[in-house]
Amino acid sequence: MPTSQTYQPTLIFLHIPKTGGTTFTTIIQRQYKRSEVYAYGPETALREAFDALPYDNRANYRLIHGHFGYGFHEKLPQEVVYITLLREPLARAHSHYHHVCRTPDHPFHQQAQAMSFAEFIESGILRRFDNGMTRMLAGVDEDLPFGAVSSELLTQAKTNLRDHIACFGLLECFDESIVLLRRRFGWCIVQYARANVNRERPSIPLDERRIIEQHNQYDLELYAYAQALFENSIAQQDKSFTHELAILKLLNPTFSGHRGMQSIRDIFFAV
Repeated sequence: MPTSQTYQPTLIFLHIPKTGGTTFTTIIQRQYKRSEVYAYGPETALREAFDALPYDNRANYRLIHGHFGYGFHEKLPQEVVYITLLREPLARAHSHYHHVCRTPDHPFHQQAQAMSFAEFIESGILRRFDNGMTRMLAGVDEDLPFGAVSSELLTQAKTNLRDHIACFGLLECFDESIVLLRRRFGWCIVQYARANVNRERPSIPLDERRIIEQHNQYDLELYAYAQALFENSIAQQDKSFTHELAILKLLNPTFSGHRGMQSIRDIFFAV
């Protein structure tokens, strides 16, 4: 575990909704002691409990994750590093809407059920449907009114992603992302089972695509920028990256049944 022998900065996982973060959280939580991890919301009680902690006591946590924007480090006395995951904006918005619809305890479930996709998006009820990734990476999240994301905030989001996020991944390249992060932080045991996944992936109707594009033009540009940075990170890896990636793809199908797990682990951790 990162904190067992040597000091490392607190890891902040900026969890953008519907980017594969639930699955990813199960991976990173295994790298830390349970007592070192804090899930900051989305429940109000969890947020209030953390905010009520004495400032210096917050340094006891080595991993903090949740649906919050860049800038969380201002709540902490210790050194931190950020990580995050991004997703193609059209797919993310469409997935987010259907997640709200099928989750009865979601705070906006009833409104989503009573509205069409277009009506729900354009109502502005959930502000993260308006360039949600740009909002979170720029540090404004839901504080900004619906429709108020600007090119200046996009520039800030790009700067934060490039200069202040230690490592990030893309849902569309999830295994590659996991290997990059493992190599960056020296993680162990990174096999995973998909969590909180909608197995049905309907295509996005043209009219809904247009609505998403209309309200997420900055996210589309941010994602294209992230793709270029990500591809550059992959290109900089040595030959063992391809080997690690292949082993991870072999290791995951055995995760549930554990058949052949030990032999595959031996290969993976020998890299």
